[in-house]
Amino acid sequence: MALSLKINLVSIGLTKTMRFNADQSISEVCKDIREKTTSGGGDHGLFQALPKPRWLKPEKTLKYYDLQSGNELEYRKKHRQLKIKLLDDTIKTVLVDDSSDVSEITDVIGKRMNIKNPEEFSLKVLTSNSWLNPALTLTEQGIKEDDILLLKKKFFFNDANVDKSDPVQLHLLYVQSTDAIVSGDHPTSRSEACDLAALQLQVLYGDYNPQKHAKPGWFAIKDVCPPQHAKSKGVDKDIIKEYQKLINTTEINAKYKYIQLCRGLKTYGITFFEIKTKVKKKLTPQLLGVTRHSLLQMDADTKEVIKEYPLTHLKRWAPSATSLSLDFGDYEDDYLTLSTPEGDAISQLIAGYIDIILKTRKDAARVIEDDEGESVEEEHLAPIRGHAVNTTTTNMVGGVWDPSMGQAGVPGVGGQVGDRMMGGGMHGNLLNAFDLGSALQACTALIDQIMDPAMAVSGAEAVALAQAMMALGTAAGEVSALAPEGGAPLDNAAVGLAQHLKNLIAAAKKNAAENGDDVSLLDGAKAMSEAVRKLLHAAGLVAKDPNDPKAIEALRAAQLAMKGAEAYLAAAAAGTLADQATQNLLNESAKMVAAAIAAMLTETDPLLRGMKDSRAQMDAFNKLKAAAGAAQRVCATVTVVGPGILDKGNQMTLQQKCQELERILQALLPAIAAGGCSPEQMENLNAAAKRAMEAIAALVTSSQLAGQRGHEPQDFITPIQTITKEVSKLTNEAKSQPSLIAPSTTSITEAVQALLKATKVVAEQNPALKESLLNEAKATIAALNRLTESSKKASANPQDTFTMQQLATSSANVEEAAKAILKTARASVIDSVKYWAKNATAATTGLVATSIGASSSADPTTRQNLCDNAATAASKIAVVLNAIQRCNDDPNDPNAQQALLAASKSFAHPSATLVATAKRAVPRVQDMTKKTSLHSAADEVAQALKNLMFAVQIAADEGPSKEVTEALEQLNFISADLDAAAFAAASGALPRISGSPDMAIDLLANSIAHLRTTIPPLEAAAHKSPKDVGNPAKNTSAAVYQVVNSAKTLASYAADSEAQKKIIQTCRGLVGAGQAVIDSAVDLSHAPNDAVLDESLQDKKRELERLLNKLLSASPQPGYKEIQEAMSRLEGLLSTLNQSGDNRGTSLQQLNDACKSLGIATSNTLTASRIDAKQMAPHTKSAAEAVDDIVDAAKTAAASSSSGGGGVTVQGLEGPIAKIQAELKEIANSPDKVHNATVIAKLTSEVVAASKKACQSQLRDKPQARRNLILANEKLTNATAALARGAKNGNISPILMQNMQDAIRSLNNAGASSSGGNNAATLVDATRNVAEATLKLVNAASELSGNPKDSALQVKLSSAAKAIPNSINSVQTAALQLLPGMRECEESGIYIGKIIADLDAFALFAAAGQVDPEEIAPGKNYEDCQNGIHSSGQELKNASEAFRAAMRGSQDDLANAARDLTRAAADLATYSKATGALGADKNAQSALIEACINCESEVQAILVKGKDAYGNMSDRNRETEINNLVNSINNVVDDMNAAAEKAAAESARGIMEIDKAIRQIQESTNAYKQPGYKGNTNADATSLVQSARVVAASTGDLVVGAQNGQEELVAAAMKAAQGVRTLLEEGKGGGATSDDPQVRARVDEACLKSAAGVNKLLAAAKAGSKSQSLQSQVAISTAARECADQLQEVVAAANKLPGGGGRL
Repeated sequence: MALSLKINLVSIGLTKTMRFNADQSISEVCKDIREKTTSGGGDHGLFQALPKPRWLKPEKTLKYYDLQSGNELEYRKKHRQLKIKLLDDTIKTVLVDDSSDVSEITDVIGKRMNIKNPEEFSLKVLTSNSWLNPALTLTEQGIKEDDILLLKKKFFFNDANVDKSDPVQLHLLYVQSTDAIVSGDHPTSRSEACDLAALQLQVLYGDYNPQKHAKPGWFAIKDVCPPQHAKSKGVDKDIIKEYQKLINTTEINAKYKYIQLCRGLKTYGITFFEIKTKVKKKLTPQLLGVTRHSLLQMDADTKEVIKEYPLTHLKRWAPSATSLSLDFGDYEDDYLTLSTPEGDAISQLIAGYIDIILKTRKDAARVIEDDEGESVEEEHLAPIRGHAVNTTTTNMVGGVWDPSMGQAGVPGVGGQVGDRMMGGGMHGNLLNAFDLGSALQACTALIDQIMDPAMAVSGAEAVALAQAMMALGTAAGEVSALAPEGGAPLDNAAVGLAQHLKNLIAAAKKNAAENGDDVSLLDGAKAMSEAVRKLLHAAGLVAKDPNDPKAIEALRAAQLAMKGAEAYLAAAAAGTLADQATQNLLNESAKMVAAAIAAMLTETDPLLRGMKDSRAQMDAFNKLKAAAGAAQRVCATVTVVGPGILDKGNQMTLQQKCQELERILQALLPAIAAGGCSPEQMENLNAAAKRAMEAIAALVTSSQLAGQRGHEPQDFITPIQTITKEVSKLTNEAKSQPSLIAPSTTSITEAVQALLKATKVVAEQNPALKESLLNEAKATIAALNRLTESSKKASANPQDTFTMQQLATSSANVEEAAKAILKTARASVIDSVKYWAKNATAATTGLVATSIGASSSADPTTRQNLCDNAATAASKIAVVLNAIQRCNDDPNDPNAQQALLAASKSFAHPSATLVATAKRAVPRVQDMTKKTSLHSAADEVAQALKNLMFAVQIAADEGPSKEVTEALEQLNFISADLDAAAFAAASGALPRISGSPDMAIDLLANSIAHLRTTIPPLEAAAHKSPKDVGNPAKNTSAAVYQVVNSAKTLASYAADSEAQKKIIQTCRGLVGAGQAVIDSAVDLSHAPNDAVLDESLQDKKRELERLLNKLLSASPQPGYKEIQEAMSRLEGLLSTLNQSGDNRGTSLQQLNDACKSLGIATSNTLTASRIDAKQMAPHTKSAAEAVDDIVDAAKTAAASSSSGGGGVTVQGLEGPIAKIQAELKEIANSPDKVHNATVIAKLTSEVVAASKKACQSQLRDKPQARRNLILANEKLTNATAALARGAKNGNISPILMQNMQDAIRSLNNAGASSSGGNNAATLVDATRNVAEATLKLVNAASELSGNPKDSALQVKLSSAAKAIPNSINSVQTAALQLLPGMRECEESGIYIGKIIADLDAFALFAAAGQVDPEEIAPGKNYEDCQNGIHSSGQELKNASEAFRAAMRGSQDDLANAARDLTRAAADLATYSKATGALGADKNAQSALIEACINCESEVQAILVKGKDAYGNMSDRNRETEINNLVNSINNVVDDMNAAAEKAAAESARGIMEIDKAIRQIQESTNAYKQPGYKGNTNADATSLVQSARVVAASTGDLVVGAQNGQEELVAAAMKAAQGVRTLLEEGKGGGATSDDPQVRARVDEACLKSAAGVNKLLAAAKAGSKSQSLQSQVAISTAARECADQLQEVVAAANKLPGGGGRL
């Protein structure tokens, strides 16, 4: 039946009436529309808007949708941008297929966000808080383009594996957990609520800081505490008390602990629904809780469980509008009927859980993955309210759980669980497998049984674990072998494999129980179960299509997983399982190998492309592939043997794989060099190869450092860390903060208990040390008891000096006694150092790889810093690993121990530097995943280094330094002396000296210069150890003493007492600053890698330098005051850079002039310093004035850009924005904040509507302005939503108000052109760098003017001067970015350069015959590509003319013209490559690509020239250059068209010649079949064989010709045609020499088949000359083999003729 439908072509705005057959599928209809209208593409589909919106499925027919003639359908794009909101208010935009249902879209979102079980998530509508129907599309559910959907977890099933190394997953769990806890959905005790709130504070605010966090009310209690406890008396103090205990807990560890605590709650992971049940014939309110395993009937008030119903007992269920009926079969006497309006929602949840049970167990076993981190066993807190659940699950038909499909019943219709699958318990009969599908389901169900010791494995046979493993391996091999065959053999093998898995699990559980519930055996069995599940799944895929490469790869991956699980289980059973530190080190080292090899391959890629010799290129390419494959094998081997690396055989296997990779790399370098490359390129390649070799060596060494699980060293380090930290608090801080006494004492007590526990273990293991250790333990207990008593007294009377002194003494005694234990147990401390060193090297190795990966998403400077520091840190890893190995070889060798400590110290600095670099780089990394991973990896290394260096400090027995004490005492003496001098100056008693102060000034300058030289050694010592700080600290205090004495002498020359007092007062501050520097250095020496302590030291150094400069300025030194004024001016300018400038238009010329002035002033300053340092002052003043001008110009330019310079005022926004501003002024003091927020929300809707209208009209031709406006609307929408929530909660915070103002500011600036805010911010940042660099120059000049003979200060000044030109260049570059047209020319020129490089590579691969038309030109034909060349060439000509005109237009005009020009050039390149790929003649193909490269080069030239010439077109020379380039583009386009036409002609000529050869063979064949044909009457057997040889040779030429080009192919074709004609003549004549009719018939048949075979080969070669694809090559090879076989038959027949004929 024909249908006449109206098709609305949305993309072009037309509606056409078209006829279709009702039986046509939707995909066929779409194809017809595309062909008839040339509109749309593969991303288009059919959509029916009325009567109910729906997408038509491609596989369905028109008849299926009951369409009638006259109906209207829309033919439009299926993809749309979807905004997704998370519970932390983050909004993400994802491109989705609008025709997909919600479950498919959720899966896409999950994969984009790295959510490993997306099937457990779903989408909610924000406005109604209701779940979307997963089986319907967004459009079918009325979701509009601008709607924001909430992504939340709906099912809580597969949360058993959460890595701390995967912060995205951990964060989602944490956010959803906090939402449920704070809202009070899950009951908690008061102590539980305090613990959770403290952890939330640690996540939000970091470590407890008494200066910030001691004031009452500094945090909102309702934001972290459930309502039932928020008003409890004293709860805030209890929370702070717990918060104080979390100091040094990283954000990720705090989240981890929060989740752990949540898992202990009785309601964790439960979704609640309100129900009523009959109790004594009366409906009583209750709750129904749904979990992944059961249904819970609960008390509505206390949430106590009344009765539990396992899901495994459920047979069927039926919801209605007011009730839900549940049938538990034989497990209950009657149906359970619940009165509830949420029956459908409960039914959906039950069905969903059952669906997941059968369909998803994807990440159940992670123990052998190469990228595993520390795992957390996770259920999931369920924050879902029952009233919010009201949709259906997916893929459920007919209300029955179909065992073969793994589907559950339809909610609302009811559901039934099949007896074969669930009757008698899910873990019982579920294992009765009968084919591959049910075997797979059985394996999935078995995973649930493993970790529950009480759950027996039904149907398992009693076999030994080793026997079970062997049998399982054999069965797995059988499944793999039978996978391609499929059918009954595979089903039987799969059933057998499932049975063997049952046996193995039972054996593992038995062994685990006999070995004290050894979890490692259960982990191994779990990993094996998951590997079997993957194997069966992959086998099913292979059975469906044995040639599917994805299926084959899945099978290989499953086999690898089997090997890894087998290795893990075998190691666990043998008691040789590697500890976690070892596995971390191996995994990270393997990743480092992979990263190093990838970097090396990247280094070789341009060298490979630049090779001229195709043979050398192919050789190098093959070795490159081999290196990549070998690296993959190394990583796979680590995955397999890592858990059992203690086994020498496994170590040998890994070493062999590493040696194989090394050999390939050694062969690769000469192969690359043979292709020709510059010395610099070869040097870079050698460096990359060296890093790869070092990574391989580190991996091998790591494999030799394996430790055994369960034999980790006793942890002495953590307790001693705690004791030291808390003793310091009691000694130094308790007097001013008595509240610290009790918690610090408690922490010390807990730490001592942990220390004594470890001491007891070591004492039992070492009888020789037992008595000493126990005595020291008793002494520690006694010291602790004294501390406890002192703590009580001090807490009661903190003002008593004697009591506080007792507290300090007793706490120090505890620390001393604890450290005495460590001296005796030194061997155990060294073991701890080794253990922490392995952890630190593993974490650093991971950070190195992460840094290299993240660098690709950062700016060039950050990228270089990351890579350089990563390389430095990586170079130190091998030293530490070798030191660990040396200690392992001889544990009692003191030299080996000392080498380990030294290596650890040496390693710490570059590793800490990498941490600091990574943390600074995090804001500059664009990719969010890489950003998060880099931050997490840096935190891990920082913590590991802290543990390692504390362990090293303890092992080295580094105590307080006597020299430090003496240094501080000297400064105290100086301070007392200055107090007396200050009193004398105030009373006028300080003597005055008349005369010249020159000598005193010189003395002061020299003493200050000397003091400055003592600071760097002190800082360097602080990064080593406490004992290294002593002497540098004494030198610094002595230098301070000299400065003070010199200053006192200078004060005697002062004119009055006020000047004297000023100098003395500055000296007093100087002494305090010196003390602070030494104290900070001492603090840092105890934790050299602590970034906070290091920054504290830097602050103290800056304060000391400020006071030194102040002291110098107080002296009457020539020029010094002027320099100080320059410094002050620069410091003031830096503080104003965040302020807005006047919007007076861009001032680029002013900026350039000021930059020039700064350069001159810098040069003059440097020159003066070498002649007379006192003459630097006026030049530093000029430098400061120049920077002032730069700052002013930059702020003006930035303001002009940000306020829309070159842009427009968006119409329709003024009114709503003004009204929003008015409401914001009122809302702070309004009694009805909700009303104000509601008004603002309505006004925001008006803004959004006006913005949409402006985007479609006013801003249609201004893409950047449109983008700015869209982003500003998003910001306003988010800020308004947050304001509304705050109003509802009664808390309008300043942050919410600031967010609203920022959003309004963005809207006001949204009309700006492409030279907007980001570029302005870049200019301001660059200007700040100029000011900072100049300040360093002036500061260096200040120091040098005080001591002009100091060569070190001269070097410092020169270094500061060198930095200024780079900063000036950055400012000028940033200023250029404010010009969109010139920037577009530059970026487009770079893009064209990439196109040219791609064309060069294409030409190279085309010459080597490596071009695949199916890849380059999928679905295209030669004629269309030819037409494309002509059309895109014409567009290029038009675009070049438009570009010439734009040179006299605006910046936006130039930007648009550059984009159009680039787009046309890109299209031309695409069509040229496609034409070249489809063409048959290689010479013509090469000429075509060369012509295209010429076109692209001219386009690049005009873009570069356009950037330089813009704004100066009045210059005749520049105008001529542009005109010449336009003419040149027209000429090269004409050349391009000519080359394309020639290529087409050559291709047609070659094909005609081949077709001629085919016709000649066919004519010869027809002649042979004629009755009167006699052939060559002189022929015999010998001549027949000879002619067969000629034909055989010509077939070989055909194969070669098909690869080498049309010219050779044509020659071979002609030769083959002649050869076949001769063969037929000799065959007919030779056959006539035999009297046997059978022989003659055999000769005839053989000759005719040979002729037909050659024609088949010619046809294949003809097709292959057009396509070098694998399929065409296979066709040629097949035809050639058939020809050879047929010619052999000719020879065999000839040998039956008289005289024989010989061999082919």
